[in-house]
Amino acid sequence: MFNKDSLGLPGKGFHTHFAGIAIFDLLGTALIAYLISSKTNTTSSSIQSSSSIQSFLLVFIILLMIGQILHWYFGVETTFTKTIDSVIKKIC
Repeated sequence: MFNKDSLGLPGKGFHTHFAGIAIFDLLGTALIAYLISSKTNTTSSSIQSSSSIQSFLLVFIILLMIGQILHWYFGVETTFTKTIDSVIKKIC
């Protein structure tokens, strides 16, 4: 059904890397986080600015974690998973 290349080849097309980071994936995640946080943020307007930023950052971090878990599950290596693997190998 799904394999590691189902959503595109790493480093190709939409998944183009710059400095080891899939820029368009990151920007897409930021856009989705913004949309989710703007729809779920219901604080008063006087404190909305800092609360909106906190809400966005929380959703963004959660989405990044979900993304890394899905990359790991489907066997797709990312810069983050490679770094974690090398740190674990040095510790063990």
